[in-house]
Amino acid sequence: QIDRVAGINALNETIVRGSGGDDRFFLRGVAGPTSLEGQDGADRFYISSNARKSNFTEADFYNDTAPDGNVDERADFILSKLTGNLMGMSGLTIDAGGGGNGGTFDAAYFSAADSLTALVDGKVSPGVGVGQITGLGIPGAISYKAPSTGGLSLVIGLSDYDDQFTVQSAEERVQVYVAAGDGNDSLHVGDDSNSLTGISGIVGFFGGDGTDTLNVYGDAAAPTTDATTAAASATLNPHDTVLIDDQFGETSLRGAVFEYVGESPVTITDWSAEDFLQDPAKWRTVYVVGQMTAIGITGMGMGTNPLRAIHNDVFGTSYDRDLTPDDNIPARYPGSIYFGVKNGDNFSAMAEVINVQLGGQDDRFLVDSVLPGATANILGGAGDDEIVVGSTVSGLYPSNLRRADYVHGTLRLDGQRGHDLLLVDDSGDNTVNTGT
Repeated sequence: QIDRVAGINALNETIVRGSGGDDRFFLRGVAGPTSLEGQDGADRFYISSNARKSNFTEADFYNDTAPDGNVDERADFILSKLTGNLMGMSGLTIDAGGGGNGGTFDAAYFSAADSLTALVDGKVSPGVGVGQITGLGIPGAISYKAPSTGGLSLVIGLSDYDDQFTVQSAEERVQVYVAAGDGNDSLHVGDDSNSLTGISGIVGFFGGDGTDTLNVYGDAAAPTTDATTAAASATLNPHDTVLIDDQFGETSLRGAVFEYVGESPVTITDWSAEDFLQDPAKWRTVYVVGQMTAIGITGMGMGTNPLRAIHNDVFGTSYDRDLTPDDNIPARYPGSIYFGVKNGDNFSAMAEVINVQLGGQDDRFLVDSVLPGATANILGGAGDDEIVVGSTVSGLYPSNLRRADYVHGTLRLDGQRGHDLLLVDDSGDNTVNTGT
């Protein structure tokens, strides 16, 4: 640990290296260019002006293991020990290295909790060869290096005022978690061009007390692709792709691209949803135009990642394949923005308001489900958009498709400009419905 707010080794370069174990780094401030290098192991980095080993020590026993709970609750436990600021951290670089045994990841915790005013300029954005954290009282920037193996969680604690934070990028092995305080906080996800192409990893918004709002900006247009169209007879070789076009009957699939990952060529003359739904060992979702479930948002130009354990074990999705069956290529999972957690049939909300602003293209956006108590606003933008409400094959209820039953909160649809179609698809419900 560097237990001085003013740092050490003034104006000179400082490097602190871990070893092959699960190391712990405590940093209160820097006095010059400073690198924390975790190397192998599931390392943790605690960054705040009060970060000390003693914060996690009771009766001479060190323990930084959070009690069981959802991911936001575990983050709150760690951040409750870090109650300082980040004003002395300019020039810091975190190079986490590889993860630990059993697929365990590195984590870096940053706290600006003692700010006396609202933090309105905090941002995670791409740098030159590294990512960077700016604002939050940091005069310059904190840099981080995305790992090539394992994964790195960046947990950023805000103040108790009405803070505003922006996430422009998250590399494929990076999770960016923004933990709000007691104010009415907002998280903006999207770059300066209102695009989500910089998000390949995972973004999570952990709302605190107050009314917390997630704003997501991006297009959900069909991709430009040379994929085979599912409306035509075709012979596919392993790794060929298929585009589900507007002629396809299954609304929850249209606009998606699937990769055929079977072991031998296949000829399909009469396409149906069952081709993709009943044999997941042969099909991998490559692209979804845009989708919101009760816990998160996918598609919209975001990339992919290998973080299956985070999606499933932390947030409660149900991606069910580790490897493609023919050549052991690691499977890819969608870049995601999470604002809730699913535990079996139970849900926990982490934000009260979710706003999705689509761009100027002809977008297609799917609403699978909405949590009780949440308010979701889907705004169409300038294009000729199609917004479809109904459970989807890539949502939380794939065995109960085309049902509006899972919209438990408040959902507002606004096509805005262009010629738009707003469709509530409850055609899969086998019970009589009445409504107005």
